[in-house]
Amino acid sequence: MKDGSTIRRFFFALLAIALAVPAGAQVKASERGSVSQTVDGTVITVDYSRPQVRGRQDVFGKVVPAGDLWTPGANWATTLEVSKPIRLQGRDLAAGKYSMWMVTGPGDWTVYLHRNPRLFHTNPPKVEDMLMSFTVRPTQAEHTELITFDFPRVAPDSTTLRFRWAMTALSMDIVTQATRPSTGMP
Repeated sequence: MKDGSTIRRFFFALLAIALAVPAGAQVKASERGSVSQTVDGTVITVDYSRPQVRGRQDVFGKVVPAGDLWTPGANWATTLEVSKPIRLQGRDLAAGKYSMWMVTGPGDWTVYLHRNPRLFHTNPPKVEDMLMSFTVRPTQAEHTELITFDFPRVAPDSTTLRFRWAMTALSMDIVTQATRPSTGMP
């Protein structure tokens, strides 16, 4: 029979090994990212996981089949959060946090927002349950390895939210509610 000090040494050795490998130390294939832009006091934030192309051909058509509803990211649904009401692609959107979904196609794509921001990518909501939808024409762009959202244009009362992945870009116009009078200068 082992004495108490041997058992204690064994227990502490196991504990040291367990603590040496941090929980969640495994690198994820699609790390989380976020981007924010403030426009006239309105904070616009996109939070998303960033899958990579990794040499795959025809990302839109094979990896993301045309006509399938998907979130532009991986893991948990990509979210769009706005601190004040905005107009997104000409449609009114109340302040809040929404999950973002898309349907790709050979022509225009449809972008959807859903009231529930906490949805997993393999369990998309029904199209008829979406809060809003609008169409956007994708453009050819230079290769972007990781899914990326950015704000390439910012004006005093508006901005452009752009999605890029592989050789595709999608731009969405956002107009904020003006809180100060326009000076007429850009």
